[in-house]
Amino acid sequence: LNRLLTAGLIVVAVVSRFSLVQTYILIAYSDLPCFLVLAFLAHRRFKLRIRINPVRIRQILRESFSLTGHDALALLSGQADILLLLPLAGSISVGIYALAMRVTDPLMNVVYAYGNGIFPFLCSKFEEGRAEFAQLYREAMRIMALAIIPLAVFVSIEAPAIIALLGGEHYAAAVPATRILMWSVTAAFFGNLTLQACMAANQEHRIPYATGLSLAANILANLVFIPYWQTTGAALAALSSEIVGLCLFSSILAHYVYVSKVVVALLKVSLGNVPGLIFLLWQQHMPVLYVLPLFVLLTLIGYIATSALSIKDVQMARQILVARREKRYA
Repeated sequence: LNRLLTAGLIVVAVVSRFSLVQTYILIAYSDLPCFLVLAFLAHRRFKLRIRINPVRIRQILRESFSLTGHDALALLSGQADILLLLPLAGSISVGIYALAMRVTDPLMNVVYAYGNGIFPFLCSKFEEGRAEFAQLYREAMRIMALAIIPLAVFVSIEAPAIIALLGGEHYAAAVPATRILMWSVTAAFFGNLTLQACMAANQEHRIPYATGLSLAANILANLVFIPYWQTTGAALAALSSEIVGLCLFSSILAHYVYVSKVVVALLKVSLGNVPGLIFLLWQQHMPVLYVLPLFVLLTLIGYIATSALSIKDVQMARQILVARREKRYA
């Protein structure tokens, strides 16, 4: 219901021709009615009541400041490009950039789902010891890289066809931004997992500082790049911000994992994508539906050749699929 309400408010904003600021305010407060409904249901079922205790509020805010501060800074960093693009480049650039974000932003849900899903395992392995924690982190990074890097390669090369499908040939200016934003999302995949590992290693008190520096780099890059390259500049700022954040979170985690082994695993995955990349560059005019199966096949061959993907991984994936099928028919 909350999502339907948000979608309805977006329709109202578009039909009523609200400004960007008015639309942001409308959507930001769209969760308030649902909160009130949930509070009413909690009161009826569990007899919960809203009580205002200044001492308790101050204690909660102080203890949760590191993570809530990170969330606030990350939210501002994620919106900085749009907020700065409008006054620096105009509404047309915002529309072009929004189309590029339409291709890449849905992947962020996968980022959060993967990071939140792996977090309990990271916590348990951290209690067991550094070796176990470092091994799980390396494997989680490798598995994620096996999926996101070929996707980034494919979207980067096929961006003209994807933009033409979603927006038509009139939005060809969104192609460079789409390519760069795809690699920004790739960096965000690794950055979010590294962030979860930092929290599992009880380093949450250092996280807001890294997020704040990443936000500062994002704003500075936007102010420098947008006047020269408009949407492409905003995408470059987003990419640079994600890289800065990844490097800072990795430096926090360096005492608990073996960074060199993680880099080697990522290099193997990257080299495994070279055959698929060469094929895409060679067959740029072939229809996307014809290119995709051959690209996946060449990527798998490249992974096996570089030992980025082993027979053990294939067997594990097969066991998971068989177990899910048996559970479904049980």
